[in-house]
Amino acid sequence: MEKKKWSLFGGVLLAVCLLSGCGSQKQSNASSSAAKPVAAPIEKSAENRTSSDKRSSSSAEEKEVTEQSNMKQEMNFDQIKQGNYSSLLGEWEEIAVSLNRHDGNGNIWVASKGETISISQNKISNESMTLQGGTINDGESKTVSFSERDNALTADTVAGSILWNICFYPKAAAMIGWGEELPASIDNTKDRIVIRTSNNSYVQVFQRNSSTSLKKQDSGDETSNRSAMKLSEIKTGDYSSIRGTWKNALEQEIVVKNNSMSFSDITNFGEAGKITGLDLSIPDWTEPDGTPKRVPYMDDSNLVAAYEQKLVSHEYEGFFSLRSGLPGAAIYISFLPKGVSGDIQEGNNGEDRIVAVGTQNSPTAVPEKCVYYMVNNSK
Repeated sequence: MEKKKWSLFGGVLLAVCLLSGCGSQKQSNASSSAAKPVAAPIEKSAENRTSSDKRSSSSAEEKEVTEQSNMKQEMNFDQIKQGNYSSLLGEWEEIAVSLNRHDGNGNIWVASKGETISISQNKISNESMTLQGGTINDGESKTVSFSERDNALTADTVAGSILWNICFYPKAAAMIGWGEELPASIDNTKDRIVIRTSNNSYVQVFQRNSSTSLKKQDSGDETSNRSAMKLSEIKTGDYSSIRGTWKNALEQEIVVKNNSMSFSDITNFGEAGKITGLDLSIPDWTEPDGTPKRVPYMDDSNLVAAYEQKLVSHEYEGFFSLRSGLPGAAIYISFLPKGVSGDIQEGNNGEDRIVAVGTQNSPTAVPEKCVYYMVNNSK
């Protein structure tokens, strides 16, 4: 019976999702007149706050932003390693380019093409790649390793068809290893970011304009109504910004602590689970030695892990999900700040929300009754 369950898990999961429960229910040709589930009332701690508390909190946050905006920004290597790029916010300009034309002369400096770099609090992107936390994505997700040398921080990919090196040079740090004669446009009295790809050894040097101040940008960590969710921290396994008890209308519960989340039903199919840092444990699917059970998939001779213990971050518009692969499907835990809807059917868009579901489709295409809201803030 156990083998049949797992060999048909993917198909059964999809069928159940489409018929009932909280699996993905989004249909590409869904009519706008289709019946929508009615959510049960959910008590939210935010509704119990007094207007005085809200004014006090808002005033404190505005004061913090004002104080930060007057601070001179310095590269913070510790924050960068954690995927927090707030110390890099500002205006950057491409001021030098180098490449190898494979003519025997090695890398040569050429005129800048005026390309751009985009930096938010949790993402750095140029025209070809995106750095988030410990991963570079250029169409292929690649892990990076960080190292410090000669007053600079470097993020290097360790595998992949194309390799990347991103170097962060604070003011006064010399750019060592980029040739004996650097272009005069490179100013060592300014912050610089150097991005190199192994594709033709293409090098871009970006320089921060003058002495920029911290500017409040749309980083995905906050929405205009000040979400409490700090997505850049959550991606690293730090859940302190969402610490407390979360519930949905089905009375399923998530208890969140600084570095862990405990789910009464992490798949919405009856399996309890716990995330510690970025590691997932599902007791019913785990061997006594702590490894996932091996289960048949498609046929009895093909044994695969019941789930993936290491969670991987997947980016979407305005939110992100932590993903664990299942045979034929996946578990997604999605974090949606205020103002971000995803594919949730109805619901309160003015509250931070969490969705936890096993599905083969969109990680947030669920009815309102499956959405978790904070009911007890333990901060």
